[in-house]
Amino acid sequence: MDFSNRHSLNQCCTVMWAFRKACLALALEAERSPNKIRVYPWLCNFGLGEGDLRYTNNLKESHASHYHTIFEAIPQKRKSSAQEESEAQAAVDSSSAATSHRKYVVKFARRYGIEEHKHLAAQGMAPKIFFFSLDIIRGWAVIVMEHIDGQTLDKWVGNPEMQQQLGANLSAIIAEMHGRGFVFGDLREPNILINGRNRVFLIDFDWAGEEGKAR
Repeated sequence: MDFSNRHSLNQCCTVMWAFRKACLALALEAERSPNKIRVYPWLCNFGLGEGDLRYTNNLKESHASHYHTIFEAIPQKRKSSAQEESEAQAAVDSSSAATSHRKYVVKFARRYGIEEHKHLAAQGMAPKIFFFSLDIIRGWAVIVMEHIDGQTLDKWVGNPEMQQQLGANLSAIIAEMHGRGFVFGDLREPNILINGRNRVFLIDFDWAGEEGKAR
């Protein structure tokens, strides 16, 4: 662009003014309704045979970066625009619309103990893994796993008499890991999931690894 040309300079200033105005409007909207803002990753096809995934919810926030890194998603078949509009309206009219789909959890992590997650998943002690890659996004691992309906231990409200059984189940999972020479590395209530049948699962294997090596 020739900035010595007055017309070109006016055009540039107009574009920059419009851009600044748009940014201010977005910032104001985010400040007014922060709980309604939903920012989802661009990556949505993981070769699962069900087309692209559609993100439906943020499940957890990274406390260090304040970025959402774990998402709930459902398959999204490719349809005509008319079908998409009709189904979008149906989803608004029915809060249970998403429950008719298989649900996935898509997680992005800087590091991940995939080997131990796969082993425990095969034992029914962790969510099943459907996709894992270290190559799609530089510096980030991408994991697609099954969505298990339940509550993490910090939010679990159940029969107090079940606590002993839950403790025994959790001890069995930890013993399974230690018997292979692995550690979980981040055993906290938010990383322990309990489903409707009071089965215990470990989730978030970011710090899992071989004993003496994992940090």
